[in-house]
Amino acid sequence: MMDEQYLFPAELLNKSINERITYFGNLTVNHKNMQDTMDTLLENIFKPAGASIIMVFGPSGVGKTTLKRLVEVKIIEKLMPKLESDPGMIPVTGVELVSPDLGNFNWKDYYKRALQALKEPLIEHKISFEKMINDEVKKKYISHTNPRTAPEYRESLEKAFNYRKPLAFIIDEAQHFAKMASGKRVQDQLDSIKSIANITGITHVLIGTYDLINFANLSGQLSRRTVDINFPRYTLEQEDIVHFQRIIYSLQKKLPLANQMNLLEYWEFIYERTVGCVGILKNWLERCLYGVLSDGRECIEITDLEKYALSISKIDKIVSEVLLGESLLMEDGEKRKKIHYMLGLNVQEEMVPKKNKAVKRVGQRNPKRDLVGKIDGRNI
Repeated sequence: MMDEQYLFPAELLNKSINERITYFGNLTVNHKNMQDTMDTLLENIFKPAGASIIMVFGPSGVGKTTLKRLVEVKIIEKLMPKLESDPGMIPVTGVELVSPDLGNFNWKDYYKRALQALKEPLIEHKISFEKMINDEVKKKYISHTNPRTAPEYRESLEKAFNYRKPLAFIIDEAQHFAKMASGKRVQDQLDSIKSIANITGITHVLIGTYDLINFANLSGQLSRRTVDINFPRYTLEQEDIVHFQRIIYSLQKKLPLANQMNLLEYWEFIYERTVGCVGILKNWLERCLYGVLSDGRECIEITDLEKYALSISKIDKIVSEVLLGESLLMEDGEKRKKIHYMLGLNVQEEMVPKKNKAVKRVGQRNPKRDLVGKIDGRNI
């Protein structure tokens, strides 16, 4: 047992298992990478500088959903004076995309969920006045996977954005936008998101895995209007190790247990089974806490860490995805050369004529000064 005072209310030790689990589960871990990413995101939301879409990507389990929640709190706090003068305003809202059925994204479902997030009434009774005027009600059916489906919902969403005036609309698990059968359809997804953001003037924040990188790179026009923000994991660089160990220590002190082992003794094993992702670490400790309390014990042991850790096969898959995503963010020397060539930056260099070496005949001596006179009394 460690002697320092624990960082949780002492009365928690007398509470039920569920109350202690709930307490730890509701904790928010604000750490360096989280703070840096949040500061960058908030700066781009409040000062978009022409960017209608902000993409935040990172590994699974790094803490992106927690980031979304913290950013929403910060925006509401800052816009509180406007809320007092305009009670109908919604400072920030958003949705979490569901994984699409049959591998195709459902736009009709997305529009309805977005309207619910904006507190729009009578969602099931929306009509398209354009369709009524043009008498298009009986025209051919448009698939729900097409952004042009359900125009009445699209129109209502645009109007709701104008009425509610959110500073940002945050879409979690946004990589599901890219789940379409063909590249052209994915391009349609991008164009539709960009169109809604531009027409309404509402900044759209897309949060997801590294799959978002390829999603953004499909369109040069979208890339120009998009800000990319990487939410990184902790690596094995010395500075990152120090920060990761601090997080382990902080979470250990907040575990509502009467006795605690020193988790820092096993930080390398903890790093191995979290890949440096704080979200994975917190969920892991939550499982350990539940297991220990269910057994009537008050201390997490190394056997508990091993029992409730993610399997090595799952870690292998996570590591592969993380390394692939991180490689997409690294500057590629060959790509830079290609861009230089396309822009003509290397033309001048190629136009400079190289000096040709003189062709030398066989047996011809190189020009040089011959020595004359005597050395040590010998003729030269």
